[in-house]
Amino acid sequence: MLVLDLSGNLVKTITGETGASAMVEQGGILYVSLGTGAIDRIDIASLSETSPLVTGLLQPGDLAYAGGLLWTTVNDAGSIEPASIDVTAQTPSAHAYDNVFDYNTNYLANCAHYGTNHAGNPSYLIAFSCNTVPSSIDLIDVSSGSPLVTRTTTISYNNARDVAVNPDGTHFIAAIPNSAGFIEYNLSDFSADGTVYASDNFPVGIDTNGATGAKMLGGISRQVGTTDATGYQIGDPTQVILSASFGTPQTFQRGAALSGDGLTGYLVAYVPSSASALEIVSLPAIPADGSPSPPTNVSATVGVGAAIVTWNAPADHGKSAITGYKVQSSGGAIANVDANKFSVLITGLSPVPHTFTVTATNTNGTSAPSAPSNSVTPIAGGTFNPLTPKRLLDTRNGTGGVPVRRLGAGSTLGFQVAGHGGVPATGVSAVVLNVTVTNTSGTGFLTAYPAGLSRPTASNLNWTAGRTVPNLTQIAVGAGGKVNFYVSSPANLIVDVEGWYGDSTDSYLVSGLYHSQGPQRWYDSRYISTANGGLHQPLAPGETRTIQFAGGYFNIPGDTGAIVLNVTVTSPSKAGWITVFPAGSPRPTASNVNFLPGQAVANRVIARVGQGGQISFFNSGGTTDLIIDINGWFTGPGGGNGSPFITGQPARLFDSRSCTCKLQGGYFYDFSFTGDPIAAMALNITATNPTATGWLTVYEDDGTHHNANVPRTSDLNFSPGQTVANATIADLNGVMAFNVYNSDGYTDIIIDIDGLYLPAVPGFANVPSSVTYIKEPSRVPLMPRTRTSPQRAGG
Repeated sequence: MLVLDLSGNLVKTITGETGASAMVEQGGILYVSLGTGAIDRIDIASLSETSPLVTGLLQPGDLAYAGGLLWTTVNDAGSIEPASIDVTAQTPSAHAYDNVFDYNTNYLANCAHYGTNHAGNPSYLIAFSCNTVPSSIDLIDVSSGSPLVTRTTTISYNNARDVAVNPDGTHFIAAIPNSAGFIEYNLSDFSADGTVYASDNFPVGIDTNGATGAKMLGGISRQVGTTDATGYQIGDPTQVILSASFGTPQTFQRGAALSGDGLTGYLVAYVPSSASALEIVSLPAIPADGSPSPPTNVSATVGVGAAIVTWNAPADHGKSAITGYKVQSSGGAIANVDANKFSVLITGLSPVPHTFTVTATNTNGTSAPSAPSNSVTPIAGGTFNPLTPKRLLDTRNGTGGVPVRRLGAGSTLGFQVAGHGGVPATGVSAVVLNVTVTNTSGTGFLTAYPAGLSRPTASNLNWTAGRTVPNLTQIAVGAGGKVNFYVSSPANLIVDVEGWYGDSTDSYLVSGLYHSQGPQRWYDSRYISTANGGLHQPLAPGETRTIQFAGGYFNIPGDTGAIVLNVTVTSPSKAGWITVFPAGSPRPTASNVNFLPGQAVANRVIARVGQGGQISFFNSGGTTDLIIDINGWFTGPGGGNGSPFITGQPARLFDSRSCTCKLQGGYFYDFSFTGDPIAAMALNITATNPTATGWLTVYEDDGTHHNANVPRTSDLNFSPGQTVANATIADLNGVMAFNVYNSDGYTDIIIDIDGLYLPAVPGFANVPSSVTYIKEPSRVPLMPRTRTSPQRAGG
């Protein structure tokens, strides 16, 4: 006889148990009936035989313990009879009872087995006939010490192969072959209660257990179908908690058992042309209160400030239908989901590692949490939402509710941008503004920064007396949805909005991700290579020129939402401005580039794309040439890989004045960085103290950190003695480096950083039907660190 642990590992082989056929454990003793006519006693603790309990029996059969006695069956002249043994007696002996088993009424006299009853000392036996047609299942009262058949039910199918009493003692389940199934009966009157498990198979063995939920385990002979073992929650045949096949055709014997904790099942099988096998299966824990078991296969897919969580329904829905699910992140976010949904999009997640668990609820209660999902780290940042330019404030006329006056030297104006000009009141991380100063009376600079923070050592635009100077800034929205504007000398302030970046609650879709591209010259009215034969074609006074961008060159998608441009005017005949706006939209009251006669002036523009993938350019003044370079674009509804944007407090990245290292014409600075990978940087670059007329070009490094492949584009233009600033987006080209090239003379270079574009990711193409908005505490990734001091290399 083999003794196995609950994992099916062999513990010990006990010899001398010839013809062992049935076993029962009681009081630390394992009683075994043998083909030799004996019932042996084996000590559970030592797994050794102590002594025979009784000997001299004729064909002792099945064993059960009830009414304080050990019960077996014996053969008396061809008739099977029940027999009891007092295991506490000094000299135990078997006492057989005549006329209890009958050939004609309960059919037990030919062959009888006892049903499994896990009660410690029940007052009854369940017996069932075998190898007879018809057959019966019988309730035998042993409370008086003598067996009395009190109830019989006749089975119209072939005989029952095994019987097990339910854990609560109110029902029993019989394994009845010939496709009848595992049929449940009321113990009170032996009536079938209508519950049938696995009715399309050939049941041969059964056990029940209530330790970790009321469940049954059934063994099925491979005579019908392909299932070898099945498990259900008792009382609900829709709760299939186990369906196992062992691959080799097997015929299971009467012998199915559940471990004491109800989590492991054992089935004895006969494999044709082979030895018998012990098959071991696992069953889930089932809550005793009727609540569901935990959902399974929880998985998370990461996005920008978000994750999609999916799961499978519990193996066991409990004693009532599932009413809903709750998804919880390790960071504290909670999403409640309808019962018919198995996925949820959770937004607003901070960029730290997250796992997710799911619980299921029914009217009886809530399951234990599922096993955690895979760990994912939501991506920091926001996606861009372009707007048709809108004037937010103008201190010349009080637009925006500001005083009609110039800002005084050293003054700071705090302005509410959230909730104005198309910018939402909430869910905004940063805004894209075109900031202009005019009516200046001296040399000065402007710094834009988030309200609630101290003013940084950085600037956005610089001017001298009498100049009108614009510049683009991408600035984080601060406390109360405000942005601060500091001016060092008196000036009127004009602010136009071009778009806004969302926060982690609204940046999960496919649009608004930045697709970086090295600088490319797109349009130059001085050399138009179109139907006019390549002739010079400046913009006329009051002209609006519409130019195609999306859906054509450089693989810019047709549904692109916005394009990053550097717009330069050169050789204007009189003072004026350029307004950039979506084609097909009314021209707004806004400006992007302001100029005086003869100037070459550049300004960065993030322009919303209009009808047909086109953008319009209005010239207010005299004739002027227009030069347009592109740096990249933002994805539209069709999606594609792109980078989210993060911003914080503007910071000074480099100032050549501190190292007395002016950049010489024909040379470049190489900036390299360490830290977490980034795709691009939002910069404000300033040229000051130039000795000649020239321009600066910011471009990606090719990885060699040498002066190679300088593009035929420019980011700002300067004249001797000027201080000129312009915003730019520096592509790091996957090598965490960019270059700044100077065309002529010597000039100091100042670089301030406004934000970062993180590595490209895909957005979520299809949002699941359930979306939950949450706002966890977030953190802004650290700005990258300069790895090397700027190099001066040959041109």
